[in-house]
Amino acid sequence: MSFRLRITFRGLCLFVCDRRSAVPRVTVLLPNTEMPMPSGGVMPHRAVLLCDVGYTLNPARMPSPPTLQRAPFTSCLEAMDFSTAGLTSSPLVPTLPCETLDISTSASEVAPIDEALLDPATFPRDMLTARLILTAGAVTERALGPNFTYAADPKPDVPAPRAWTIEWTICDVEASSVKLGTMRLFPINGLLDVFIYHVPTMENPVLSPLTGSPIGPHAFDHIAAYYALLNNPVGTLPVPRYSPYAPDPCAGGVHVLGIVPYTCLPGQLQLPIT
Repeated sequence: MSFRLRITFRGLCLFVCDRRSAVPRVTVLLPNTEMPMPSGGVMPHRAVLLCDVGYTLNPARMPSPPTLQRAPFTSCLEAMDFSTAGLTSSPLVPTLPCETLDISTSASEVAPIDEALLDPATFPRDMLTARLILTAGAVTERALGPNFTYAADPKPDVPAPRAWTIEWTICDVEASSVKLGTMRLFPINGLLDVFIYHVPTMENPVLSPLTGSPIGPHAFDHIAAYYALLNNPVGTLPVPRYSPYAPDPCAGGVHVLGIVPYTCLPGQLQLPIT
């Protein structure tokens, strides 16, 4: 019996959309925040896999009330390569929402990124905390957060909302379970719903609600972790800046578990660079 795998990403997750070969793929890179940065350091981040404890049971059953389970998420996950393993016929749509922060203009056209970061046979632990290789599925939802200006945008001075949550869905997975990180997960009623957080240690545990918003202009300096993954980045490596003077979808504070979208935003890199 097939099921839908729905993965919600929050925090420092770089989606590399690679169309350079006949078989495109999307590789999600969770950078190691302890590596050297091109523009100063980034506070330590931790990667966490979060799901309902019912998905860890065999046979799977949803407890009452639902109970969240968390586990470290620090490995190279070959299990995500569903289509090449023949586990799904769900096509890959290697496109991210336009509101996703795009660092492509800072990448060199020649060897923009270390190929070892994208190679399933290697895992550079000095540069990555975790990685997912997606060869099936598509973005099915995104949540828009605060307004930022970004010098790499077509309209660099115009504040625009940024996606701080990306939902990726793979349909028709023909398997009885999936191993993610340290957990073996089983679908319930045709659905397996998981969350991947890569957030500062101060925002862990992600089971705690966080509120609040910055006062005045605020720079998203965590983007340095994305730039550190590029080979010979070009230009000035712009830093997005929060714009409190534009209408803010998150005005009044953010009321979610373990994430502050003013400090952590997913990003995208489009290959080839044009």
